[in-house]
Amino acid sequence: MMKKKLSIPILLVLTLSILGQILIQSPTGYGYPAIYIDPLSIVDAAGSLTQITVNVTTDYTGDDIWGYQLTLIYNPLVLSGATVTNGDRITNATAPAFFIAGDFDNVDGKLDLTAAAFDSPLDSVGGPGTLATVNFTVVGSGDSPITIGPETRLKRGDGSWIVDASLMFLNIGHGYFRNVDPVPNHDVAATGIAFHHSIPATTTYSSTEALIYINTTLENQGDVPEIFDVDVYYIIYGYPTLVKSETIVVANGSTSAVSAGLNTTGFPYGFLTIKVEASEVYNEAETSDNTYNTTLLIKFTGDIVGDPTNPDPNYPDGDVDWFDFGAFAGAYGSNYPQARYDVECDFDRNGNVDWFDFGDFAANYGKSVPAYGLL
Repeated sequence: MMKKKLSIPILLVLTLSILGQILIQSPTGYGYPAIYIDPLSIVDAAGSLTQITVNVTTDYTGDDIWGYQLTLIYNPLVLSGATVTNGDRITNATAPAFFIAGDFDNVDGKLDLTAAAFDSPLDSVGGPGTLATVNFTVVGSGDSPITIGPETRLKRGDGSWIVDASLMFLNIGHGYFRNVDPVPNHDVAATGIAFHHSIPATTTYSSTEALIYINTTLENQGDVPEIFDVDVYYIIYGYPTLVKSETIVVANGSTSAVSAGLNTTGFPYGFLTIKVEASEVYNEAETSDNTYNTTLLIKFTGDIVGDPTNPDPNYPDGDVDWFDFGAFAGAYGSNYPQARYDVECDFDRNGNVDWFDFGDFAANYGKSVPAYGLL
């Protein structure tokens, strides 16, 4: 039996009906039902405000609101969370209800986790209305998003979600505060990586017997102080491994450093990629310079210099030969920080090139590996 095809007009009506349900907008301009910050924007160009208040509001008009939970994210360099109180949707005016104010983390800039609900789903109420009122103290100059976190939910009496911020992105309205004029430029960058051993002598390569210190340089090239995350990785055979993660604050126009230690014992020989990544800050337009890569040569003990015929005779070449012996002999008997001390000849990194280092050198004399390649 042949199936009848729907006519084009019927298909069009059905399509528009479905799209209408998806694209329907609330009075706030967000998809209905919405949870949003009210007011959406507070601009204090004169910088005179010491406190601000925002309401987390819903425009949902149904009569089955049982409870809510919410988180907020803000810039702790500009705003400090002070108090949070329950709004007019989930109150004990009509039925028993409970309220959890949540905790402010004014170091990272987060309110986590505010919630309210009736004791019984049968006590559900209608909307719209205010879920919670949040007060902030203004602690710095700049701007701050007041972001509704993905954990935010509006719950029905049957236990289902009316609004789920983790899925319904178009139904969420975030807020904004600014107390400088004009709108500041936000721009951070990762600008450098340097290495040194436990003996503080700068070098671009390492012995596998040593702990390598990775010193990264970060810059704030914008107009206001920034707080952001810095991650340091090494990448081997295409797979990144996190070495260190740190949150830093950098004043506008200033630089900062994040240092990490990496023990390369047991790593294969070759050029190891080291990467530093600065997380994107709020409203950052230029993000191409948020990462910086370089390489670290993992070599075997005794490979100090190359042959004079090499393009760079001062760089290790994969074998331990007479030329390496000459470099070692020149540093033998020296102590840090004498001029002839060479950290690459101090294989145990104890601050002097001595008999023990000579033993390590002699054990590897005559050995070679294929040309160092990218790991």
